[in-house]
Parts: sequence; structure tokens; C-alpha cells
Amino acid sequence: MSKVCRPQLTYPMAALAALLGLAALVLAPGAPLAGLDLALSQRWRAFGLANPVWVDALRLVTDLGETAWFLAAGAALAVGLLVRRAYAPAVATALVAVAIPVLWVLAHLWLPRPRPVDGFVHVAGSGFPSGHASHASAAALLAVVLLWPRLRRPGRAVAVGAALALAGLVGLSRVALLAHWPTDVLGSWLLSTAVVLLCVRAGSALESRTARRAETSRRAVAAGRSAERGLRRAEGGVEAAGGGQAGGGRRGEAVVDGEEEGLRAPAGGAGTDAEVQVRPGGVAGVAGKAELLARADRRAVGD
Repeated sequence: MSKVCRPQLTYPMAALAALLGLAALVLAPGAPLAGLDLALSQRWRAFGLANPVWVDALRLVTDLGETAWFLAAGAALAVGLLVRRAYAPAVATALVAVAIPVLWVLAHLWLPRPRPVDGFVHVAGSGFPSGHASHASAAALLAVVLLWPRLRRPGRAVAVGAALALAGLVGLSRVALLAHWPTDVLGSWLLSTAVVLLCVRAGSALESRTARRAETSRRAVAAGRSAERGLRRAEGGVEAAGGGQAGGGRRGEAVVDGEEEGLRAPAGGAGTDAEVQVRPGGVAGVAGKAELLARADRRAVGD
């Protein structure tokens, strides 16, 4: 698992723009969506009062979005991916695990919005966006994005269905338990979509940059080896050329000496068969041959 699909920038930007627009609607004076939030919360309150067993079940479901679980799962997954040298998914996972909690905490500090009163769980502080829903939806979306290139159509359908179920159930539990308004959960889904897709793009960009550097390094090494082989071939050619010249000289000398093989010079007067034989290798050159012939003439005259 070393590669991730790189989503288009349009998608996270659209989610971010929708999040800002939603924040403006829920925090503006008069809160245009306050009436819708109140009506839906009242229905869930009536349902919870009439079905306490379901409230207990929803408390278990909502714990899936706890910050501790989210951070632990993110750290474990990031380390596992690093061990497998899947750097792009590891970077994306680490960024998501850090960015999501930081961003919703900062939003709670900067965008104060009261939660529903008298909920089935006691939660203090601001409520926009939902932290639990942000964790669950971010984990679900990240899993789908990381698995998408490695799954066929049936597997992708199962992954998407499981992700929607996790994000939907945790988000629904926050509304049903009156821990958040419905628009708080909607804001968390938009936040997770924007952050996860941006983090995946960052991991993919890092992977592409690393791949380019590795390819450049590989080409440089290959070019260096090719140049080294060329240099060795050139040196071998020079040595071969020098050896050929030396061999040619030796062959020339052998030929010269060979020409003198059987060369005889008269050593006596008429009727004298004395002769001097020039042996191969005994003459060092033309001057040596002339000297031998001169000696033979002198001996003939002396006789």
C-alpha cells in the first residue's frame, strides 16, 4: 500500500466553502437554521424518553467517536504504514489524526454555540462542529480513500457502505442524545471531508516528489555507471592499440630476421665452399647484416 488516489482540489475546496457558509448561517444573529435544529432535537428528545433502551445503545455507538480512540487508531495505522514503507498513506493518516482534533477544538473556542439543554449525555462547552462526528467521519472517509485503488467494484461498494454507516450512526447518536444540534453534525461532516481530502493530496504530493527525486538519483547513478564503462572501454582500446604497435614491431623484426635465414656469403676463393650463415635473431638490423657481409669479404681476401 504505497500509493493513494489524489482527489481533485475542487472537492475539499467545495466542502470548506460549504462549512464556512453553514457556520455563517448557524452563528449569524437570528440563526436562520435555529428553528430546524430545535424541531429535530425535540423529536429525538421524545423518542429517547419513550425508548430508554435505545438511548443506552446510542451511548455505546457514540463512544466510537471518542478522541482517545481516534488518536490511538491514527497513530497505530500511521506507524504500520511507515513500517511497510507506504509513506504517502502514512503521511495522510498522521496529518488527519492531528488536524481533525485540533481544528474542532479551535472551532469550539472561536465559534461559541450553545448545545441543546437537558440532553441524555452531559457535555460542556461549545457545540459547532461535533468532535465525535468529526472523528468518525474522518476515519471512515480516510479508510475509503486509502482502500479505493486496491478494491474492485464490490469491495468499493462495501467500503463506502461501511463508511457511511459509521459516520451516520455516530452523527445520529450525537443528535439523538441531544449532545449536538443537527447542523453541528453536518458541520463536522463538511470539516472532515475538507481536511481528509487535503491531507490525502498532501501525502500524494509528497509521494510524487519523492518518486521524482528517486528517479533523478537513479538516472544520475545510471549515467555515472555508463560513463565509467565508457571510460574503461576507452582505456582498453588505448592499451590494445599500444599492444598492437608493439606486436607489429616484433613481427617486423622477425620478418627481417627471417629474410636472413639461409643467407650465405662466400668465405673462400674458387673451389672453396666455406660460407657464413646468418642465423635468425643474430642480427639486430640492417647495419648488423652489412657488417657480417663485410667480414666475409675480408676473410675471402685474406685467404
